[in-house]
Amino acid sequence: MKHLSIKAALAALGIGAGAVAAAYIFPIGLIIMPALLAFAGTVWGYGALAIAAITAAGGIICLAGTVDASILGALVMFIPAGIAMAYIFKNRLPYRTAAVTGAFFAAVGIYIMTCAPALMEGEGPFAYYSEYMAALGDAVEKTAAEMGITGDKAEALRKMAAYLEYKAPDMAVMAMMCLGMGAGLANTVTARALCRAKGAALKPMAGFCRWQLSRGFTHGSIVMIIGAIIISALRITNSSAIVTAVECAVAGPYALMGVCLMAFMVKMKLRGTAFMIISAAALVLLFPYSVYGLCIMGAADRLFRMRRGYLERMQK
Repeated sequence: MKHLSIKAALAALGIGAGAVAAAYIFPIGLIIMPALLAFAGTVWGYGALAIAAITAAGGIICLAGTVDASILGALVMFIPAGIAMAYIFKNRLPYRTAAVTGAFFAAVGIYIMTCAPALMEGEGPFAYYSEYMAALGDAVEKTAAEMGITGDKAEALRKMAAYLEYKAPDMAVMAMMCLGMGAGLANTVTARALCRAKGAALKPMAGFCRWQLSRGFTHGSIVMIIGAIIISALRITNSSAIVTAVECAVAGPYALMGVCLMAFMVKMKLRGTAFMIISAAALVLLFPYSVYGLCIMGAADRLFRMRRGYLERMQK
C-alpha cells in the first residue's frame, strides 16, 4: 500500500475544503467532485481520497446545518463515483467504465435530491415536478388572460400547459439522465487530465474519433429495450418515465458514437471540414430530431464495424 505523506494529506484536505468553498459559491460545481476525489485517490492513494471525501462531506453538512435528501443525494453523487473512478484508474480499466459508473451515481444522486422528499411525504416520486408544471401552466393562463388572449389561442395554451404537466415525469427523467451522462463523461475526462498533469501512470485513452462502446453495452441495450417494451405493455406506475430512462441510457451513448463517426470521417480525410461545419449546424437546427440520426449512425458503426474495418483495411 502506498504510504500517505503529510504533504499528500494536506493536499487532499485542501481539495475537500476547496470543493466546499466552491460549492458554497457555485453549488452546481459539486458535479465534478468525483473527478477531484478520483484524482486524489489515483495520485496519492485511497487514504488521500478518504481525507478529501470526509472533509468535503463534513463541510457540506456543516454548511447545510442538516442532513436531508438534498445532502444525501449530493453525497451519493460524488463519494461512490470518486471511489469507483479511482479504482478504475489505478487498475487501468476501460475509461468507458468510469464514465458509466459516474453517470449512474450522478443520476441516482439527482433522483434522491429531487424525488426522495416527495416519496417521504407519501406522494409519487415526480409529484413536485408535476406541481411545478401545474403552477407554470396556471401562470401562463393568467398571463394570457391579462394580455387579452382568448378563444382558440387561449385553449391552445391550456392544452399545452396540461400536456407539460402530464409529461413532467418523462421530462424529469430525461433531465436526470442527460445530466448524469454529462457528469460521468466530464468527470472522467477531468480526472484523467488532472492525473496526467500530476504525472500519474494511466491507461492510454484513444482519440475522440476512435471512442468505442463495449460489446457488453450492446447486449445490455438489447436487454433494456426488451425490458422497456414489457414495462410499457404492463402499464405499471410511471412506466412512461422508465421507458424514457431506457431511451436516454441507450440513445445517449449511440448518439455520441455518431458524433465520433463524423469526427473520424474528418480525421481520416473522408470528409472535409465543411462537412463537419454543415453537420454541426444541422444538428443544432434540427434538434431534437437530429439525435435520432446520430443514434442510427452510431448503431450502424457498431453493427458494421465501420471505423474498425476502415483502419484494418488501411493497415493491410
